[in-house]
Amino acid sequence: MRHDCSCQPLGPALSFTCKEEPSVTATPGRHLLDRSRASRSRPEANRSSFAAVATEGQELVLEFGSWLMGLMKRVEVQELEIAELKERLARLEPIEAPLTPAQMCERYQIKRGTMRDWLFHRATNGLGGAVIRKGRRLYLDESSFLRWLRTTEPAKRRHVE
Repeated sequence: MRHDCSCQPLGPALSFTCKEEPSVTATPGRHLLDRSRASRSRPEANRSSFAAVATEGQELVLEFGSWLMGLMKRVEVQELEIAELKERLARLEPIEAPLTPAQMCERYQIKRGTMRDWLFHRATNGLGGAVIRKGRRLYLDESSFLRWLRTTEPAKRRHVE
């Protein structure tokens, strides 16, 4: 029997393979319409061919439903990944308000002793431009600190006499 499906597949995910001719793919609705029209036009068509079309239609609906469920699961996973990436980005974006040294250590996984050393020697290591002093408290401008961290070599961050 020649497969007479004139539809254009909508894409690899929405096309199905014909059971009679595995080399032919068609969209689910069009494939069933063509088969049912072909069986109606033949006078020798009997009830068993209609039952076969109905059974094949049910199989296609189940296959399409399972494909759709898989697609929905992938969308959910991608939405969770996007939310996680947004949270990570929010943690990494510079904040407008100055941060305390403790907040800076927590945010960028810097040891407190290292930060204390950098702040103590800020006049000689170049970090002084990122430090804001209010009374006895020290604050750091995050964008200036990150610029200093990127441009200064690790050996020059230490106190050099």
